[in-house]
Amino acid sequence: MSATFSSDQVVVLAVAWEEGPVRVSQYVADTGLRVPVVMDHPGVDANCWDVPEGEESLYFFFNNRLPLSMLDSPFPLQILVAPDRTLAHASRQHQPDVILQKLGSMVP
Repeated sequence: MSATFSSDQVVVLAVAWEEGPVRVSQYVADTGLRVPVVMDHPGVDANCWDVPEGEESLYFFFNNRLPLSMLDSPFPLQILVAPDRTLAHASRQHQPDVILQKLGSMVP
């Protein structure tokens, strides 16, 4: 994605939910993940978005509203937030063309 969009146009973050720093560090080392990881853990301020009132975490906020959320998908939950902070896309299916198309429609 970095070949298509600059860091001024698109921000990519991974969100680790209910995982501690040691496990997240190991995951990053194992996978070679090269994007910032936000810790979405109770009691930890993610400094990213406000967790909606009445919700436990950002993960549960989106997970509870998605089809296929109960399936054991090999892909993480993928979320696109539009510049106006609305939910533009959420899916557990890995569809890079769909992601690039939606991003292209949002980026000037």
